[in-house]
Amino acid sequence: MATLSIYIADIDSDRVFDAIAANFSYQNTVPNPNGTGTIPNPQSKAVFANSVIRGFITQHVKLYEIEKAKQDAATAIEATAGNVTVADGQSSTPYLYYMVCLEPAKDQYNSMAAVIAPGNSFDIPLSGSGVEPATHYGAVVSITEDAKAQLLALELFGGTQSSGVQTLFYVRCDAETSTAVYSNMVGFATGSVCDLDAVLVALDLKEIGV
Repeated sequence: MATLSIYIADIDSDRVFDAIAANFSYQNTVPNPNGTGTIPNPQSKAVFANSVIRGFITQHVKLYEIEKAKQDAATAIEATAGNVTVADGQSSTPYLYYMVCLEPAKDQYNSMAAVIAPGNSFDIPLSGSGVEPATHYGAVVSITEDAKAQLLALELFGGTQSSGVQTLFYVRCDAETSTAVYSNMVGFATGSVCDLDAVLVALDLKEIGV
């Protein structure tokens, strides 16, 4: 295991600990776990500063790796983007998807849609009450086998999440039977009715203006 050590001159240590304690809301007293009132914080400023630094490193590594995973997934999509050409020379679009994204992620997923389903976008405004403002946006798209693999790769590399929060929900449907064959939504059963209304019910959302 690698060791990262930071050495601070004794004359400066209290200044450093005091600064970190002040900047990161260290409490000199904490609630008494055995009764009412408060007690002196059993965690010293030095230990607190150590935990802040460890947390800083952990968080920045996490953010870097999430962003890198997104970039790697985007690169993979760009490298393999394109429609499947079948024997008659026509473009094959065998997979029907109902998708919903969080409003802050709309631009990100519109960019994705432009690659895996050209001509489609997240343009269905949604909210819990069915009135403005929109908190989510929906899309109904047909995509190819390659595009399906790209979407799964994006999900695998964390590209459908932001800071641990899921930002894209979708159901893949059998276009002939209108039943779900796959979903990244917890509780949406395969074999169930697959249409936009069913997806919105599962997410407790309504289409605005309908």
